[in-house]
Amino acid sequence: MSENDNTALRRERRRQERRRREQQLRIRTGALAVGAVLLIAALVRIAALKTDVASQSATAISEAAEEETAVQNAEGSQEETEISQEETEGGDAEEYVIESLPGAAGILRTEDRLYKLPLIPETEDTEQLRASLAALAGGETRVTLIAIPSAACVDRPEGLEEPDAERGALKGLFEKGSMRDKAKTAYDAIRSAYAGQTEMGENGLPVVELGQQDGNYYRTDTAITPRGAERALPAVLEALGIEKLDAKCDTIIVKNDYRGILGETAGSDLREAFSVPVPEEGMRMAVSGTEADGRSRSSASLYEESLLDSEDPFRVYFGGSALARIRIAGSEGDSLILVTDRDSVNMVPFLLPYYREITVVMPQRGLPAGAETLEQVSASRPGTDILILCAAGTVLNDETFAGFLQTGGE
Repeated sequence: MSENDNTALRRERRRQERRRREQQLRIRTGALAVGAVLLIAALVRIAALKTDVASQSATAISEAAEEETAVQNAEGSQEETEISQEETEGGDAEEYVIESLPGAAGILRTEDRLYKLPLIPETEDTEQLRASLAALAGGETRVTLIAIPSAACVDRPEGLEEPDAERGALKGLFEKGSMRDKAKTAYDAIRSAYAGQTEMGENGLPVVELGQQDGNYYRTDTAITPRGAERALPAVLEALGIEKLDAKCDTIIVKNDYRGILGETAGSDLREAFSVPVPEEGMRMAVSGTEADGRSRSSASLYEESLLDSEDPFRVYFGGSALARIRIAGSEGDSLILVTDRDSVNMVPFLLPYYREITVVMPQRGLPAGAETLEQVSASRPGTDILILCAAGTVLNDETFAGFLQTGGE
């Protein structure tokens, strides 16, 4: 997706928004007009029947009231069939009308969204990962690990028994040191930002209240939205020791009928908007990607638009490549190796203004030969800082991720 493509997307988004609002206005105006006509007819009928006997009048009034109730129910039903999508100043989708959903194992269903229940591993299951993190922390390269909290651990919906177990499991991955402190601080800061709460409780945990801020995660998926990425950015930059710039991304809705992995698993008919964050106009970049089979691609954009209709639209990033190298024209920043996953990949565009080059590694996509471990990737770019930025569930439970971090000395 070139700069012209980004401009075309913005224009198309504005056209779609105008059409959507015009359609909603026609629907609601039509519904109100029908309701008014039927209500007037009912009132006329009541007046004509006033000369009848009391029992006949009562019957007529009852029938008129039933007609009015039917009109109101019809209006409500018509509005509920729409997917209501209100954009904030940043352009994110905010509200959705949710249908009743079937349940599924490992998925918690609430009135308006789906949550994946956090899976907390036993300590012995994370021994390899803890050893790998210890080796990374003891090396010469600066390594920062940031785990994005699960949506359920932020909102704490009824039915989630231990909302702080995920945080405790992450803390247990480290013996001590700077990496542990930054990981804990960043996790708490992101959870506070997502909950819309900065107050800390007596136990040192952020005080969170359900639903204080919405839109950080997709309602049918485990991934963070562009809005969630933007809200997490200050905590990420703080952990990296970088001062925040006055740089933003535009959020462009590229499809309105997205059903995420939770929706697919649960068999839900719920649909929502799928958005991508687009860097500011004028930012020029060169993106080269390599897939697991060694095939390569080059582009002037982060996105491959043709993959929007694929099974997982997050593959639009880097054309589905597991290893991507992004060079920012005119930037004087440092280089970075970024290890991430599909749930957190929306953070990438927000980090671009701070670096001249970012090597993005997504182990879950399958890595090419010679880049199958972090040790190999880092050896090809000596002295480059490493940021591991993934969902907490990936850090704690994903075997591919743990294998990627494993060092040759283990």
